[in-house]
Amino acid sequence: DTIEGVQACWTVGYDGQMYDAQEDRWTDLAWHGRDLRVGDRVALQITEAGQMRIYVNGKFVVDAHAGIPCDRPLFALVDLIGTA
Repeated sequence: DTIEGVQACWTVGYDGQMYDAQEDRWTDLAWHGRDLRVGDRVALQITEAGQMRIYVNGKFVVDAHAGIPCDRPLFALVDLIGTA
């Protein structure tokens, strides 16, 4: 299965792209997961305003999706395509 089968999800990576399942839309992102190295730590934050932020090794790298609903439970999903 692929990420497109998950309803109401927002993902980042994919060689500089992000996906919004609610809009069924891929858009460019100024961050590439392929730049990660062994030992890097990636953090993802959803702010109270619904903004997704990405951090690598404790440093902010990019704002991604906006408008993520924060009035319901959110769950993390890790994509390992091309890395496992």
